[in-house]
Amino acid sequence: MTSSEDEEELATEEAALWLLAFEETPDDPELQARFDAWLNRDPRHAAAWADASRIYDMVPQTPPAHSAHWAPYLAARQGATPAPRRFIDRQIGRRRAVPGRLALGALGLGLAVVLIAALTPDMLLRVQADHMTSTAEVRSLNLEDGTAVSLAPDSAIAVAFDSGKRKVELLRGEAFFEVASDPGRAFRVTADQMNVTVLGTAFNVRLADRSASVAVREGLVGLRPGGGLAPGTSDPGERLELIAGDWAVLDENAEVRRRRLPPDEIGAWREGRLVARERAMSDVLDDLRRYHTGLILLTDPALGAQKVTGIYNLDDPVAAVRVLVSPLGANVRQITPWLLVISPE
Repeated sequence: MTSSEDEEELATEEAALWLLAFEETPDDPELQARFDAWLNRDPRHAAAWADASRIYDMVPQTPPAHSAHWAPYLAARQGATPAPRRFIDRQIGRRRAVPGRLALGALGLGLAVVLIAALTPDMLLRVQADHMTSTAEVRSLNLEDGTAVSLAPDSAIAVAFDSGKRKVELLRGEAFFEVASDPGRAFRVTADQMNVTVLGTAFNVRLADRSASVAVREGLVGLRPGGGLAPGTSDPGERLELIAGDWAVLDENAEVRRRRLPPDEIGAWREGRLVARERAMSDVLDDLRRYHTGLILLTDPALGAQKVTGIYNLDDPVAAVRVLVSPLGANVRQITPWLLVISPE
């Protein structure tokens, strides 16, 4: 694990401890002052706190089907005695002194475990992935067959090559592939329900919350939903042939939308440009979040649903956000260097 990953894990665990402290003494001004100092010390603290707060709010709302899973942890919190502020400080200090151990003791152990486990989904992703990037990191790599891959920020892939196959699974984010030709082994990329097969070409694959998309810069790509079977059926789904300039999106209902793009716009993020054509503002905002080390909050879903078209500079994501929302009459407030809030004017 890298030093940066260690710090992110520390921030996650410390955020859980701060939640415990505020639960016991919510109106303590000294505690608030020290928390503010911790929050502003590192942009990772703000991100960890936002995630911790969201998960904490979700715990009591867990569906009854999962109540057996959460009950021991919630019972532990209900039976706990209040935590003195010195205890919380001591745990945070201990985490910095001994990075490999979290000594919470009996107090709040259940809730802290829930929070920490829920806040570290990347731990599972690290096990699955062969290559990953963090926020604002773009990585270029060469696979063993000579295929060149550009991995966008906050992205991950798993690679499975053998004598008979070349397969890459996009686990998160976005990647651009320049595939080395091998007539004996097709090159396959999967992203959720989308299955892309090629012999030698250049194309971009993107995985979003409710869709997966592929755009072809050059060559020919075969697209089939559901890894060969249309979801919910026993028959193969329709195989689509995509040529240079074709862009196809497979949504959560396994329906495919197609359109044409200028080929030189495909994979433009590798050159620091985000090109959007009639996309939902919230969708473009999701892309920009991968390049911003802080948080970008959108207060109005209706605003996010509006369509935008433009070219945005990924080297300056804060300026890109301002350019993005300006035609919509929205307001961008920079609360700290790491927190942007977007709201209607």
